[in-house]
Amino acid sequence: MKGTLHKINRGWVVKQLVAEGPDAKLINQYLLHPDNVKEINEWSQMFDNIEGRIASSPEVEFEIIENQGEPLGRGEQPYKQYAKLIHETTR
Repeated sequence: MKGTLHKINRGWVVKQLVAEGPDAKLINQYLLHPDNVKEINEWSQMFDNIEGRIASSPEVEFEIIENQGEPLGRGEQPYKQYAKLIHETTR
């Protein structure tokens, strides 16, 4: 699936949209998978302004991963689904 990656107060989310440009409509929004959040945190140690770099080109390919009930922070409800980014591989 295609979506756009955004940083919000609660962390990173992927917004799944219908159409593009001014006609775009939000279908769903998923929290980014913890593995991908870890990757972004690692990138921020290597690159200047990783948030700005992502914001300049937020389009991503992702799949929906079902939460297996892992515990989250205190008082947080577990999310049922996450967006897991699909990285292109070269052959």
